[in-house]
Amino acid sequence: MRRKIMLMLVLLMLVSGTVACGKQIDSSLVNEPETEQAISQTEETEGFDIERIRKSIIIKGQPFEIPIALSDLEEGWTWKEHESSWVGSDGNGLVYVYYNDEEWFVGTVRNYYEGNEMEGIIYNLGIETEDSSIDDLIPLVSTKQEVIERYGEPNEISEKSGNYHYGTMNNDSTNLGPLNEQELSIAFDEKGTVIKIIITYADLQKEK
Repeated sequence: MRRKIMLMLVLLMLVSGTVACGKQIDSSLVNEPETEQAISQTEETEGFDIERIRKSIIIKGQPFEIPIALSDLEEGWTWKEHESSWVGSDGNGLVYVYYNDEEWFVGTVRNYYEGNEMEGIIYNLGIETEDSSIDDLIPLVSTKQEVIERYGEPNEISEKSGNYHYGTMNNDSTNLGPLNEQELSIAFDEKGTVIKIIITYADLQKEK
């Protein structure tokens, strides 16, 4: 009888050890993919990627992305033509953009023609207050060093202003500024703090 009891105790110890090992192996298998996923997510948010950046705009707490047609603005967003704008043959204009009747930014639009203004497409906007951000860069908060650490050296630096430019710049300009470009322009103060961020995303070939 005593031998049977001893054998049962040994069997129980073996079973417990096997279960414990199984749990340890399962845990390692679960943790490894999570680590790889975290690394992948970090890599996705680093470097200059205009497709990510154009979808990573926050205006006073509200997400926004460009390009977007005026007719596609979601509930709460409205717009009004800027007094300095005009409806010209080139289809460019300026609009005030509002959220819940509060002016939030001025946007540049193309495909903006008289009688068909709702089809105008916002392709350019700028932010300069610390309640807004583009790709987690915040005016009056973020620094030149942070910009370089995130995107590397700029593709171009303006000679007069010292603004940093990242992305595609073809210098094809009209009275309202560059078209057919996909870039981020960042201005700094004398201390190297970001004071304004302008994003442009225009692709005339896709819109034709």
